[in-house]
Amino acid sequence: MIVKEMSLLSADRLYDEFKKRAEAVGANVFRVATYAAAMDVVATYVQETGAKRVHIAPHEELEKMQWRERLSPKGVHLSTELNRQELAQADIGLSFLSYAVAETGSVLSATESPLARAVSMLPPTHIAVVPAAGILPTVGDALQALYTAEDSLPGYISFISGPSRTADIERVLTIGVHGPSRLLVICVDEAEVK
Repeated sequence: MIVKEMSLLSADRLYDEFKKRAEAVGANVFRVATYAAAMDVVATYVQETGAKRVHIAPHEELEKMQWRERLSPKGVHLSTELNRQELAQADIGLSFLSYAVAETGSVLSATESPLARAVSMLPPTHIAVVPAAGILPTVGDALQALYTAEDSLPGYISFISGPSRTADIERVLTIGVHGPSRLLVICVDEAEVK
């Protein structure tokens, strides 16, 4: 019943549901009209946290953000080289992800490269930029969309729900041990390049 109801939601309602569920597991969610506005969110976060190193997963959609022009003058070291040492030193990993899932508050990372996947795993903060039109009702819808777009499923698929968390045998929850301690998701209304 819930899955059927989710598939009938409008784009705005899907965003609201995604935001509610993502924030319930510790993510910070923003919705902006353009990629330039998405860069404003990133630049503000970089300034507020004093981040010195940002690793960007290469993607044509992220080029619309003009991150070089916005962050280089502030003395931020920028890297797009998929290199484990660069990733391990980064304060922020910035990636473009095509899909998010309203029912779980997750973003979907899909790649053939383990190092591209590491952009969302190694730095202490992961910022995911997602087209608002890519928020889908269910996990099944996201997998179907991915399969249709790619004509096959890539080797590495991850559903990321909030910051990394783990608990010990006494159920003491710890954030950020096996991945980022912060997850920011920026949903962009501007249409994706096809």
